[in-house]
Amino acid sequence: MRRTKEEAEQTKEEIFHAGIKVFAQKGYTAGTLADVAREAGVTRGAIYWHFRNKEAFFQEVLDRLNRIYDDLVGAVTSTSAPPHEAIAEVFTTIIRRFIADEEFRAMQELVARTVFNHAETFCGERPIDRGEQSAVRLLGEAIRRRQIYDGWTPEIALTAVSSYVAGVFMAIMDRGLEPSEAEIRQLAGFLTRGLAPTEGIDTQHETRHATHA
Repeated sequence: MRRTKEEAEQTKEEIFHAGIKVFAQKGYTAGTLADVAREAGVTRGAIYWHFRNKEAFFQEVLDRLNRIYDDLVGAVTSTSAPPHEAIAEVFTTIIRRFIADEEFRAMQELVARTVFNHAETFCGERPIDRGEQSAVRLLGEAIRRRQIYDGWTPEIALTAVSSYVAGVFMAIMDRGLEPSEAEIRQLAGFLTRGLAPTEGIDTQHETRHATHA
């Protein structure tokens, strides 16, 4: 029985890898589970045993990305480095992985392009939704202690960080960039400076402008 379970898990992984390849090449709408079955060399019955439809496969992609981001949020909370430096270090980890890990990159690209082009066709979590509450609490505490720039709300701080990461992803995907280690560090440095606590600066500037907008 144990061997059968292990074989089933191995088959699921083979199907998942094949699915990522198919949907990365054809797109979420054009790709089919029949295409995935051919790529994986399995029957359609085996596909539907593990993934009842494309939406279930897409949810599996989101779940795997969620686990990755959950671990990264945990890494920020466990380090003794200042929060703005810890967040920048997590950023470098993500970008390095995005460049080096083809499957991670394909999952990110599949989610980004599917959400952008076909958001109305499915209901699911965004990649960092599950860790968003923890991230907001973490940023809120850092802002309260003035460990990071305190002119933002925690929600805006998270939006700024996640938007920056997404922008770098898109630049790499659409412009074919392959930043070197030094360039990744430079990108992280930009994030560090943006999050760093400030002294002698009017941190209510954005708040006043938002109030009068």
